[in-house]
Amino acid sequence: MRHIDVPYFGIIDPFSVEEEYPGELELRDVNVLLHLNFDSHWISPDKLRAVKDLLDNVVAIDNRNRQLLQEQYTHADGHTLRYYLEFMQEKIWRTELEQLVDFSNGSIPPREQLLHRLHLISAGFYPDREDGFAVFDYSIGRDYTRYVLALYLSEEGTLQEMTIEL
Repeated sequence: MRHIDVPYFGIIDPFSVEEEYPGELELRDVNVLLHLNFDSHWISPDKLRAVKDLLDNVVAIDNRNRQLLQEQYTHADGHTLRYYLEFMQEKIWRTELEQLVDFSNGSIPPREQLLHRLHLISAGFYPDREDGFAVFDYSIGRDYTRYVLALYLSEEGTLQEMTIEL
């Protein structure tokens, strides 16, 4: 079968692809923007099927990413995540931060409350790339910041790198 039905993007002929396909999905009551990008006018059908597999499992991947973020928060290697949360806590106006954080809650620190507010806002798929096959962007909300915590995933959906991006 030459054409592949890619969730949220429709039927795509791997031997005649456009440069970019926009899409969206709703996840946890949030509109998540999707982008499927190609560097050439064709792609290996196996690579396109890998994108399809990731999208078929996007809820499970999001759950795994959220669990990973929770683990990174307490782990010594979680400096990128902790820096992002500290940066958000310092850069957001106190009145806006009060919409996200209950400062009177003595049992959960403000930074950990921000951690629980992180959610997927966009995902980009780059099947031509060796590194960063997919990038899942997490944020405390588009209304509060343009900075995202970008999780670069392999073709199999495993974390390769975590960065802060604008």
